[in-house]
Amino acid sequence: MAIPRLFKLPRHRQFEYRPVFYNPEREEREARNKEIKSELGLDENANSEFKPGIRRGSMRHYIKSQKRSERNSTVRLVIILMLLFFAAFLLLYK
Repeated sequence: MAIPRLFKLPRHRQFEYRPVFYNPEREEREARNKEIKSELGLDENANSEFKPGIRRGSMRHYIKSQKRSERNSTVRLVIILMLLFFAAFLLLYK
């Protein structure tokens, strides 16, 4: 079992930069080729479903982790306040 900490240490974040190069001529050429293939019936992917680049459930996981961190910070705040009230009580009524 891990020992709970009062202060959360931040984890490092990695920076991933993937440059995107836009070539309008290539886009037009691919669109024309796709249109011609679909008209001729040569395109086997014409009826394929859209596949998004974002994986399903990734946002759900993010929201759950945010709620968990908010709950942990609230619990930490309550514990610190209880300790401060207890210390103030001991100092005032001693």
